[in-house]
Amino acid sequence: YHPTTAREDVQTIITHCGSHGMVEGAMIGWAPYPIVTLTNEKHWEAIQREHVLRFSHLDEGDARQALDEMFSRVHNGADPADLWLPLESVQFNMYCGITGYMSRWAHNVYVLERPETHEYSPLVYMDNDRSSWRHTTLGGEDLPSLEETPLARWCKFPASVARNVLELARGGRSLGARVRAALAVYGGGRVLNGELLSSEEAAVLDENVSNYAAIIERCIAQHGEESVLIT
Repeated sequence: YHPTTAREDVQTIITHCGSHGMVEGAMIGWAPYPIVTLTNEKHWEAIQREHVLRFSHLDEGDARQALDEMFSRVHNGADPADLWLPLESVQFNMYCGITGYMSRWAHNVYVLERPETHEYSPLVYMDNDRSSWRHTTLGGEDLPSLEETPLARWCKFPASVARNVLELARGGRSLGARVRAALAVYGGGRVLNGELLSSEEAAVLDENVSNYAAIIERCIAQHGEESVLIT
C-alpha cells in the first residue's frame, strides 16, 4: 500500500484480474520492508544478481557459459554460497513449469529488501492467478523436450524437491487430485467464474509433474543420485 497510488493500484487489480468489472477475491499483505519485484531479465548480467533466473532466457552466448560455470560448482559439500542461486532457480523454474505459468517473473514474484544493506529475503509471494493447465509445459519455450532443457544438461536438483516430485509422479499420489480436494472446501470447488480446477486441468498438472520427474530420473540414471540430488 502506498497512500498516493492506492486507488490506481486497486484499479490495476480490477483491470487485469477481474471480469465484467468484478474481482472475486484479492490477497492483501503487509511487509516490514520495501517489496522488490523480480524482473524477467533477458541478459546474462542478471546472473550476477541475487535473483532467481529464468533459464530459457539465459541459455545462449555468454549467459549460457556463465550458467554452465555456475552449475559446475554445484555438488554435495559445496560452499553454500555456490548453491543458493542455482538451486533456488532450479526449483522455481520447476514450480513455474508445473503450475503452467512461466512468465510470472515480470510482475508476480517478490522479495523484501533491507534498505540499509540491500539484502534480499527469500521469495515471499508468488501470484498464481494466471496459472494454466489447459496444456502441458512440455513443448513450450521453457521445456521444448525432456532432453532439450538446461535442467537436463546440468542435472542438479535440490534433493528434497526432487524426491517430492518423484514421489508425486511415481508413488500414486496425484497432485491434481490433492489440489481438487483442497479446493472442494470452497463452495465445492466452484466460484462465479467457474470451476477452480477441473478434472481435465488436474490431469495436465499431473502430467507436468511427471515430465519433470522423467528429467530427474534420466539424470540419476546417467550420473548417479549422489551427483544429481543436492542436499
